[in-house]
Amino acid sequence: MISSIDFIGFVGVGLNLLAYYLNQIKKLKRDSRLYDLLFLLGAFFLLINAAYYKSIALALLEAVFILIGIQHFTMKDILNVSKRKHSEQKKVKKQNKTKRK
Repeated sequence: MISSIDFIGFVGVGLNLLAYYLNQIKKLKRDSRLYDLLFLLGAFFLLINAAYYKSIALALLEAVFILIGIQHFTMKDILNVSKRKHSEQKKVKKQNKTKRK
């Protein structure tokens, strides 16, 4: 019988491999939220597994993956808002130029 901590580790591996595989076969884009979420959850589960087994190197790797994933996940929101504002500003400028003519 598999222990619950090993099951959590296998789920983490499965989530990471699923994200990678779906990206490789072009079913999931690298910049999609689902891709980020699969990798974040996978890294979190693997961190739990690594911490339990006191695998410091793996725990450190997964912690860094989580930090990078969170940063990437939140930066997408910031960049999307910035792009939208920039796009709206361009439209307003274009409309103002059209009105002046």
